[in-house]
Amino acid sequence: KRKPEKGTEKVRVTMFLNGWCGVGCCWCFDARRAVVGLEDLVIYEEIDTSDRETLLSWGIDEGVYVDGEPRYGCSAEDLRREVLRLSEEKRRALK
Repeated sequence: KRKPEKGTEKVRVTMFLNGWCGVGCCWCFDARRAVVGLEDLVIYEEIDTSDRETLLSWGIDEGVYVDGEPRYGCSAEDLRREVLRLSEEKRRALK
């Protein structure tokens, strides 16, 4: 199975969405809101797991992953803070 990747210079936010779960849809909207205006710091991708082949290749049906780690039940604000924190850590490490 594939795994969500960690970003190198930018924080990678990967959203897995199957489209039929209300909670998953809310997570997706929160993840989208969290990264608005942070395009210089974030790589944001959505994976549509309503497609069976996609679902089987990842083995993940829904969820938000930040730099390859799952983040469940966090608000858009919490997710944004996490992205900013990780981005700052990456910036410091590149110096």
